[in-house]
Amino acid sequence: MGDVLYHSNSSAKSFGGIAEDYAEIHKYMDDTKLHIADWRHRLFRHNSLFIDDSERIFGIFWTRKSDGVKVSTRTIVTQHIIEDMGFVPTAGDWVRELPLKNWMNGATSEQRRQFQTLGIEPDNQNQLPWIPARIYWQPTSVSPKKPGLYLVAVDGEPCQTGTYNKKQNTWTLLTDPTNPHPTENQVILYWAELPATPVGENIPHAH
Repeated sequence: MGDVLYHSNSSAKSFGGIAEDYAEIHKYMDDTKLHIADWRHRLFRHNSLFIDDSERIFGIFWTRKSDGVKVSTRTIVTQHIIEDMGFVPTAGDWVRELPLKNWMNGATSEQRRQFQTLGIEPDNQNQLPWIPARIYWQPTSVSPKKPGLYLVAVDGEPCQTGTYNKKQNTWTLLTDPTNPHPTENQVILYWAELPATPVGENIPHAH
């Protein structure tokens, strides 16, 4: 495995020029790790499909800034992949490792809702049994089905307690004694059902 400097130095040694000549390409290839922080980030740009795509992105020939000499883009990218992977996998090699899901053929409305749901995972697997494994945050464009107490996320204050009035479709923050009136809906960004209490009794929430 190599970082941008490693790959850039390797390219300069193999194809001439200096490391800075190749940094842009190698950084682009590894930018996906900013979004997937494990080896699976290589799925997107460490395969034969991306070798072909790289010519559309950077041009068939990459011009070294230090001396104006042209180098094959495909060759630079291929070397990066081999240095990381030991070979050049195809896109199919990567995809075969992924489970085939029904939503890949078109998501249902319920599946779309699940994808748009924000979740907070527990820190460990030894959590107490009354704490839910995931707290689901809903945008305020989706109203709770019942009035009651909820966790609410407000701009600048990610977790407070609030009440929802179904008849008036309004929210009130219980943690703000200076504002007893219902807040504007756009102030509350997300809401979530409260977890069960430590004695195992559910605080009123929507189902």
